[in-house]
Amino acid sequence: MPALRHRGRPIALALALSLALQTCFMLAEPFTRVAVIAEVHDQQSSFSDMRGTLTWLGANYDGGKILIDESNNPFVLDLKLPLVDLVDYSAGADFIDARKSPASHARWIFLHEGEPADVVAASMAEDPARLSSYSLVYSDGPYRVYRLVD
Repeated sequence: MPALRHRGRPIALALALSLALQTCFMLAEPFTRVAVIAEVHDQQSSFSDMRGTLTWLGANYDGGKILIDESNNPFVLDLKLPLVDLVDYSAGADFIDARKSPASHARWIFLHEGEPADVVAASMAEDPARLSSYSLVYSDGPYRVYRLVD
């Protein structure tokens, strides 16, 4: 048994040294060498436009429904509005109808222009006349907010 303990020490020391070296290597450039930190950093910068646009909409909201594809917008809660004010997937058939005829269902439209996964943006791009009753009131990067013209 003592011989086994004696052999285990060098292995433990080698393992500790290699882990320490790996940690130093990764922390020298964490945004590129540590996957989790890099992902958070990328998401913060890539979602800043979206978050800023939703925050603007929440601050300037003056009533009415908001047509939005919330499945691609993880910051919908930044609106700080009751979810009942949204026309989204949870609205079922109203969401489908609102994408075909938004003016009769929503005062506001939030979309991620050029993003095929955003079904609201895809619906508006398919028939740009659907936005004819709206004016663009805010834009940040690819994110757009339209408001129904009174």
